[in-house]
Amino acid sequence: MVWKQLVGEPLGTDDLDGFDAMCRSSLDALRHIDRDGVDASTFADVIFETFTTRLSDGTAVELLAGGEEVPVTWENRAEYCDAVAQARLGEAQRQCDALLQGLSYMVPQRLLALFTWRQLEVLTCGTADVDVDVLRAHTKYGVGVSPNQRHVRHFWAALRRFTPEQRSLFLRFVWGRARLPVGAADWGDSKLTIHAKHSASPDGMFPIAHTCFFSLELPAYTTAAICHARLLYAITHCQDIDVDTTSGARENRDAAVEDEDDE
Repeated sequence: MVWKQLVGEPLGTDDLDGFDAMCRSSLDALRHIDRDGVDASTFADVIFETFTTRLSDGTAVELLAGGEEVPVTWENRAEYCDAVAQARLGEAQRQCDALLQGLSYMVPQRLLALFTWRQLEVLTCGTADVDVDVLRAHTKYGVGVSPNQRHVRHFWAALRRFTPEQRSLFLRFVWGRARLPVGAADWGDSKLTIHAKHSASPDGMFPIAHTCFFSLELPAYTTAAICHARLLYAITHCQDIDVDTTSGARENRDAAVEDEDDE
């Protein structure tokens, strides 16, 4: 909804799905209520709405003058649905106008209109899904770790099994951000570093991330299933990035630097 307004694309009822799918579903059901066997004679027995709606912050608003006293009827239900959609889609207009005003100081507004909303989103934030191949191309390995090791292969297989939302959680877990850089130049010198997490019982350990250093300590899991389960638990339940500048993290960072120098 926000991106469309920034590039001047019209909003439609489908855009309600982006922030209130239940509202969109309810409006569709009301608009086509005849499909459920309701007709003009029975409409008032099942629908008790008036021309009001609630915005995302819970504020109740009238959809027309005196709307609280105007009942929704069989005849005006489509008008009501259109009015609700218009009110909900326009509730962030002031905020979007402020964003657009700020952007226009850097990029002329007429140029934004050259892009689709999806193109502008990607240029601004990157793609929503984490491309595993791109991440792998920007990965290096610490002392004693190589991409051919079994547990490292399990790690990449787990990332490919993840949903897009889970891959985004992983990136947040290991780097403190939800999306990859847009292009190669935006990566700079940044690379994910995979270090060994030594343990006599690796299957009982969880991976450890150091977001400030974009690094991951990976136990030598014995199976793909265990690797997937441990990694998924970690990215789901640990998103605190305030205490990762530890002595262990710095040692891993320095070890990786020394390893590169040796090469």
